[in-house]
Amino acid sequence: MVHLPLNVNDGEGEQLSESYKVGTTYPVFILANSSGKTIKRWIGYTGGAQVLVNTLNNALTDLTTVEERLERFKIKASFEDALFIAGYYSGIRENVKAVEYYRKSLELGKGSGFDYSYKIFENIANAVWKEELPFDEVIPAADAVLGMAKKNDKNIVDVARLMTRLAVKAGQLDQLKKYLKAGIEISALSKNQQMQSANIDLQADYALYLEKDVQKAVGIKKTTMAQGWQDSRDAYYMFAKWCLIRKINLDEAEMFARKTLPQVQPGKYRARVFTTLAEILEANNKIDGALEARKNAVAHDPENDYYQKELERLESE
Repeated sequence: MVHLPLNVNDGEGEQLSESYKVGTTYPVFILANSSGKTIKRWIGYTGGAQVLVNTLNNALTDLTTVEERLERFKIKASFEDALFIAGYYSGIRENVKAVEYYRKSLELGKGSGFDYSYKIFENIANAVWKEELPFDEVIPAADAVLGMAKKNDKNIVDVARLMTRLAVKAGQLDQLKKYLKAGIEISALSKNQQMQSANIDLQADYALYLEKDVQKAVGIKKTTMAQGWQDSRDAYYMFAKWCLIRKINLDEAEMFARKTLPQVQPGKYRARVFTTLAEILEANNKIDGALEARKNAVAHDPENDYYQKELERLESE
């Protein structure tokens, strides 16, 4: 085995990233054979050298390629292959195919104690977000997670979050109440800090999308933030991002984004803040300011293709 690190924005890495369907989440590790056929892939940092070695050793125990597994599954379907193929398709964001194989793994693994309802929901949700499936498809999948015999608190909260995003995008807010209530109730019982933070956001979203009360939603968010947050760069920048995602309170969000700019290093970090500022200004219909912010983002990170494309899009519009 030879370790070949590649940068997807340069040379050979750029050429291979499309054929290996790398996407936009890094790092991606691909274990391939000498013909370049994928054996296994995984995403994200593995938690240190020893964990990486263990992950590789585990992957090396079976050198069957993905193509070979697919052919083998056609001849003789197995739970192990169904689950592996489902994970592979999920990793390359072919979510509809991932759902197909997760459902097959559920059928083949009956009595094994496995329940992949959340994985099915997550992939359907991603497919709905990409408009590959209609919104109605995600409702039974979300209900299945809420009805799992072994309930997972984080999964229920994540269902509430994802359903909120999807319902807002699809204009289906009437479908949202059940999921937000479930997420709020389960996260309120947790002592975990991340779950408590999620509870606040879900309460604010309930006020915003179901009670139609923008002021109450912003108030919920603010009253639960740490004392002195208005003077903490990271805190008020994240608050600006929170407002941007929901397209509310945009004047104050703009103020905090502008306040962040001189406090981050010139270059790619300041470019990110200029991009956030541009998005806030565009959402608030301040197009001249958005154009200026887009130009500044490009100036601070001229090699970033996304910033250039967004500037060109806004100029053309």
